[in-house]
Amino acid sequence: MDYKESELTGKKWRRAYRIQIDNLYKRVPSVQYVEQDIITISENEFVEKHVGVLDIVFNPENPLHLQAYDVFDKIYIEEREKRDLQIGNLEII
Repeated sequence: MDYKESELTGKKWRRAYRIQIDNLYKRVPSVQYVEQDIITISENEFVEKHVGVLDIVFNPENPLHLQAYDVFDKIYIEEREKRDLQIGNLEII
C-alpha cells in the first residue's frame, strides 16, 4: 500500500472552461473552446485536468451559428452603450 493511499469514489465530466471568440476584420469568425475534465472526489475536493481544444469556424449557413453571432453582437452593442454612458457621465463631472 502507498503512503496515505485510499479508495475513492467520484464523478468525472468534461466542460469548456474558456471560450475565445475571434472576429477579425475581413476574416471568417471562429470560436475556440478550451476543455477540461473535472473529477469530483467529495463536495469540496476536485481535480481539474486540461484535455484539449475544440476549434469551430463560423458557418453562415448554419442557423445556430447565425443565432450565436447575432446574440453576441447584441450583447456587445448593449454593453458598449452602457459603458459609453458611464464614461460620458464621468467626463461631464
